Order: sequence, then C-alpha cells, then structure tokens
Amino acid sequence: MRPKVAVVILLALLLLVIILQNTQVIAVRVLFWEIQMSRLLLIVLAAAVGFIGGYVVASLRAGRNGRTTPGVTAGSGPLD
Repeated sequence: MRPKVAVVILLALLLLVIILQNTQVIAVRVLFWEIQMSRLLLIVLAAAVGFIGGYVVASLRAGRNGRTTPGVTAGSGPLD
C-alpha cells in the first residue's frame, strides 16, 4: 500500500472515531444567529468544508503550474 493512501485511511478512521464520540446537541452562535445542532453534524460540515477547500486550492495551484489534477477537466471550473 502506498504511504499516501495509508495516511488518508488513518486520518479518515480518526475522523470517524471523533465524530462517533461527539453526538451531543450544542448551541452554535455566529454573530447574531444561534443554531442548535449535533456536534456530529458540525464536525462533518467542518471536515467537508476543509476537504473541498483543500481540493479547490490544489486544483488552482496545479492549473497555475501547468499540471493537471485527476478529476478536474479544462473548462469545468467556476472561472472558465
């Protein structure tokens, strides 16, 4: 198994353990809003935003350097 794949699997398992241990309902306050939500949902949303942001940054950097990113085709971005 390639080291990069092993690290991704290990991090995914660690995230799963953290998610399953945090199921309490909490109040999240953003500016003047207050939302009641499960910590589980908050962690999943934060992880998803992080993964999507990392993918977007990696694909933008790859495009600037003239390389291609797997799964990203020319003309499919928001600026194309």
